[in-house]
Amino acid sequence: MTDATDAVEIYLPATDEPLIVAVHDVAALREGLAAYLPKAVHGTPMRVYHLRRPRLPSGFPDHELQVVVDGDRGVGALRYMADGVWFSLGTPPPADVDAVGVLYSYPGDGELPLAEVWKAVEEFTETAERPTVIEWQDDPDDF
Repeated sequence: MTDATDAVEIYLPATDEPLIVAVHDVAALREGLAAYLPKAVHGTPMRVYHLRRPRLPSGFPDHELQVVVDGDRGVGALRYMADGVWFSLGTPPPADVDAVGVLYSYPGDGELPLAEVWKAVEEFTETAERPTVIEWQDDPDDF
């Protein structure tokens, strides 16, 4: 039996109830990520919380991994908040296209292929830490 803390909560856009996925249930994780794509209107974030990590005195998680995607272009971006605020470092979009996550203050050079985004989410579910399979940049608002 899987320990309850060995799971992640995934909040999809326009849902109030999280999808609870056991860390080692990669099939369920991928199913949840696939369910996110049709709901990813204008880069609305999917939020992921690891139940292994501590809660703040307020009861809220001490972290958040946000994922935004543009399924039509096959790209996404990540924001990780725990030990500061970090954004994925990738490439900017074509000049005639808004960057994914622009409505949520993501930097324009944070786009990654969806395969890399999903690898980072999978690593987070395994480690409960900021993924190392992608490059990160500091929050541009901190400069």
